[in-house]
Amino acid sequence: MSTRKEMIVCPRCGGHGTITNPNIYPIGGGFTQSEWNEMDSEFQDMYMDGAYDVRCPDCKGRNVIEVDVRTTCVVCGEDIPADKQSRHEIYCSNACADKDYNDCYDIQRAEREMGC
Repeated sequence: MSTRKEMIVCPRCGGHGTITNPNIYPIGGGFTQSEWNEMDSEFQDMYMDGAYDVRCPDCKGRNVIEVDVRTTCVVCGEDIPADKQSRHEIYCSNACADKDYNDCYDIQRAEREMGC
């Protein structure tokens, strides 16, 4: 597998470098409207102003992360064109994508036939 490194905007924090501290979220991540209404206005103001934000654990506050970009096709091993690499595609052509999809479908069908 051949790859190259590329910097992208951190998907976790959206490039802000901070996220709301996960410890203040209830299970499920977020507040319902009724929970929000029960909170005092001081907490609401501090929350909206970012007082509970912590440094993003993925980018460590740098706003970007380094990712591997495949440069060779997962099916045939040929080079992936540069325009497809920039879109983080893993196939060199639609034919390879179709072959991979059909191979997966065949495996799933065989598993279903065996009772899985």
